[in-house]
Amino acid sequence: MAPPNTNLAPDTQPGPLSIYTILDITNELGSLCGKWLADLGADVIKIEPPELADNVGDNHVEGVHWQFMNQGKRCVTLDLDSDQGQQTFRNLVAKADVVLESGEPGWLAERGITFDDLLAINPRLVMTSLTPFGCTGPFANYRATDLVLQAVSGLMYVTGDIDRPPVRISVPQAALHGSAEAGVNTLVALYHANNTGQGQHVDVSAQLATLRALMNGTHFPLLEGRNLTRQGGEIELGPVRYQMVYEAKDGHVSMMLVAGQIGMETMQGVLHWAAEHLEVAQNLLDIDWVNINYLVDGVWTGFEDSLSDG
Repeated sequence: MAPPNTNLAPDTQPGPLSIYTILDITNELGSLCGKWLADLGADVIKIEPPELADNVGDNHVEGVHWQFMNQGKRCVTLDLDSDQGQQTFRNLVAKADVVLESGEPGWLAERGITFDDLLAINPRLVMTSLTPFGCTGPFANYRATDLVLQAVSGLMYVTGDIDRPPVRISVPQAALHGSAEAGVNTLVALYHANNTGQGQHVDVSAQLATLRALMNGTHFPLLEGRNLTRQGGEIELGPVRYQMVYEAKDGHVSMMLVAGQIGMETMQGVLHWAAEHLEVAQNLLDIDWVNINYLVDGVWTGFEDSLSDG
């Protein structure tokens, strides 16, 4: 096992996961999961194959994307295709709490490393597998890009203009949602291991995780007998459609009102900036953006009362 190419661990106070050691052998699909667990204080050891350094060189660690995905991790090189590398990996597993992997289903087993074997070494071990369609089922061995996963999850179906074909969200989504779900499920499995002393295999499908990102979109066929439609630059709230994207001089702009404890500073900052450079109505500057939700509730209640009286 080669020494770390770089140490990206920031100087921070120990986080809630600081007592855990995690072996991260993920690829692009699952690398964000290890980053989030590292952000929570876990000692995440990123294991990379030697061919990556041989083919790409150490310059790959200088890329902004790689730096972001692996910040807070310790990085080592390990050849899992060799007998020595496999034995070293087993030695690491004996002292680890979690193994994260996102290769094709069965790729570790092809190298003589099965979850049952690892569980015999460390009965409390949690192994989380993030794959496009899960480790079992009719599509388990299918490969998929982010474009494919956005399509088969239904995310593309609701993205774009209503009178045009579906489009993908420009930023890759499946790895983000898949890594988030893998991280949460890993924490649940760790909680179980702490209480029972028993580890388990966590099987996460990136397709299913992206499907869950549709939130109430999956309820429309059951509750209304129809699919949620693409809305483009508008938003549909019941029988009313609101425009959210407006044409500007040099392109388009989308506006959304976010106030309360979450958005008050942003709203106040935007309005005061606009007041310095543009004309802003004084009544907008005078609004109590902290309590705007309560004010709107009051107006809506009065509106409902007037409807009921009529």
